Amino acid sequence: MWLSAINRDLTKYKNTTLSSTGDQGQEIEVGLGYVTGMEEGQYVVEDDQQNEFLLFHPEVDVSEIKPPCAVASWQDPSNGEWMWAVAEITSPATFKIIGKHHVEPEPH
Repeated sequence: MWLSAINRDLTKYKNTTLSSTGDQGQEIEVGLGYVTGMEEGQYVVEDDQQNEFLLFHPEVDVSEIKPPCAVASWQDPSNGEWMWAVAEITSPATFKIIGKHHVEPEPH
């Protein structure tokens, strides 16, 4: 499973600039989690309440993930695909995407 599986548990931010192409689009909710490390070959991702989730998907390109780091998860309203990217927290209420926009593969 990957980020879309825990999106409902992540802290939500409103964003109007994310789409699968990075173009400005309609307002969407973006979930933000924190990759804190690895455990038994899976990424440890925490929400803002420090709940831990173990995530791994064999088809996900994780080359940009360097724990500790933030990751954003959202559903593209133009096509319904789940997206994710590495993010940087810029203040307690804001973040910016610093990595490539990735389309999440189908769950296994």
